[in-house]
Amino acid sequence: MKHWLWQNRAWSYPKKFFGIKHPDTVSAMDLLLDIYKKAGNTEGALELAEEVLKLRKEMLGEKNPKTIESMSQLAKVYVLAGREKHALSVEAQVLEIKKDLYEEMHPEIIESMSNLSIFHYETGDLSKALDLGEQSLSLSKEYFGENSPQTSSVMDNLSTYYLQSGNHDKALRIAEEALQLKKDYHGENAPETIDSMMNLARAYNELGDYEKSVELARGV
Repeated sequence: MKHWLWQNRAWSYPKKFFGIKHPDTVSAMDLLLDIYKKAGNTEGALELAEEVLKLRKEMLGEKNPKTIESMSQLAKVYVLAGREKHALSVEAQVLEIKKDLYEEMHPEIIESMSNLSIFHYETGDLSKALDLGEQSLSLSKEYFGENSPQTSSVMDNLSTYYLQSGNHDKALRIAEEALQLKKDYHGENAPETIDSMMNLARAYNELGDYEKSVELARGV
């Protein structure tokens, strides 16, 4: 009880002294939002995410980096709440705003394209997920480099899309390449490498190659 009481006071004090439309108040709300997410209080997190975005739009404008960050935050909370279509709509807006602000070859653009591909996949639109995934991979290779951790993460997602689309050969090839990149960059026992190993194990399992799937899973 004391823990939750402290959390609510963490932003009620700035609200009391500075008012609701003050940077310190909004930052405290952002902190509480993160705490709610980690504690599994999705309803509380969603309420705060919507309020923080509303306030930042009013205080800073729609194209301010803090506002854009809050939009992406809201999209992620929508996913936690099982409202993937809402997440898709918000992240699509984020991408369009970033395209107005940055050149195409920019990490912010690449991040939003990758996020949007995930949301399309989760709402069942494999065609758009694949299209955005391929675009994200191409830009990531060009901006970060072919052997970068950012590129290998995009490849992991793309392999999943190809697997679900029925293009099993391409899915396996991309998943194996992503795993090798992560081994080279992070080492065999790093969490990022283990994630890729499990991704590849799932791919083999989907294809009925249980021996390879088990072998990879046991290696984790």
